[in-house]
Amino acid sequence: MAVLLLITVAGLVVYVRSRSHSGVIPLGEQGPISNRVPPDQTSVKDRPPASNQRSAPASADLATTTLLVPRDQEAPLKPGTFPYVTSATLGTAIDFENEVDTHSCFPLLVSAHIVTWLYRAYSADDELLVQRCVEYEEPFQTPGTRAGGVSERWDRVLLGADPTQWRFTPIEAPDWGAFANPGFCGRFVAYWGFQGEQVVAYAYDLKSRRVAASQSLGASNLETDNSEVMPRPKWTESCSGASFDPQPIGKSLFQLKVVDQ
Repeated sequence: MAVLLLITVAGLVVYVRSRSHSGVIPLGEQGPISNRVPPDQTSVKDRPPASNQRSAPASADLATTTLLVPRDQEAPLKPGTFPYVTSATLGTAIDFENEVDTHSCFPLLVSAHIVTWLYRAYSADDELLVQRCVEYEEPFQTPGTRAGGVSERWDRVLLGADPTQWRFTPIEAPDWGAFANPGFCGRFVAYWGFQGEQVVAYAYDLKSRRVAASQSLGASNLETDNSEVMPRPKWTESCSGASFDPQPIGKSLFQLKVVDQ
């Protein structure tokens, strides 16, 4: 069975899986592996994360633009106008591959400048949230692809007139890791958290930056390299609760209700 390794590159934590050992390293015990990652692989430098740091509200570009999708909904990414910031476009997807898996990532372009590479994106409360892809050195690469992976974390984006000055700061939700597989609704995100081998279901308020609800499910015996092994939580239409299906760890389906909206 494969082992999940974490790589830190330009402020991003990227999960890459190796098949050289059995089992999975608990997320709480994993350490960064940085000697394989060039320091200049991302287009925009990250602001160093800090627990008390707060990003400023998104610029008027996002707040006033006519979105191509309803607010507070996750749009599938495809080449063309970026649905959340219409002054930006998405180029043709390129596969980012590593020793185990491959993800299709889109270049986010402003005036022909690549700001970053995106795997998923979402807008909540006039704030842009993204999951990015990063490149790193690998001993192999299939022609037409890039050696790389998907960051396990999501970032808040502070926009600016100069795309080279866009800033990305992590969503600092507790116990967010490679198996989070988040589902969004309104200003909330539901995800799977791991405290070592302990599994916790979370509903997190992106606006107030606090946990809206949580439920501990006990220890897991997951031995997999599949980051989506835990099904993505599904929200009610009113965003008042999210359904979690912990079948992979032998638990029954349940709904987590948001305490305060």
